Amino acid sequence: MNAIDKLLATVLQLRDTVLKGISYAVEKRDLQLSFQHWNGSTLSLRLRGVLQLSVASTDDQSGDPLVVNARVETLEDGGKEMLGSLGYMWQETNQTVKAYPDVPLMYLLVEGDTCVGVVCREIELE
Repeated sequence: MNAIDKLLATVLQLRDTVLKGISYAVEKRDLQLSFQHWNGSTLSLRLRGVLQLSVASTDDQSGDPLVVNARVETLEDGGKEMLGSLGYMWQETNQTVKAYPDVPLMYLLVEGDTCVGVVCREIELE
């Protein structure tokens, strides 16, 4: 199983986990997401080279934020479509969303009590 297949399989396993932590290293533009399974095992993802980060949470959480769905995809168009849909504010001089066609980009979406959407250069399992 190659690294991308392993990542895809791991992200699919995030369903029914609890999001335990989000940390961001500004100087490196790295984000770490920590999850815990119902059996106590933990999993962390490190997202490197974050270009766009969106976090939203319900106001009425009465416990740990449950993950109900997660997916990851590679962006083939330099991120133009995804960055535009996420409200990415950087634009080219002709008022189109700035894209990065020469940079391999990935998109991770975690949905649940707290939703996280990230466009980044790389996702690593920890």
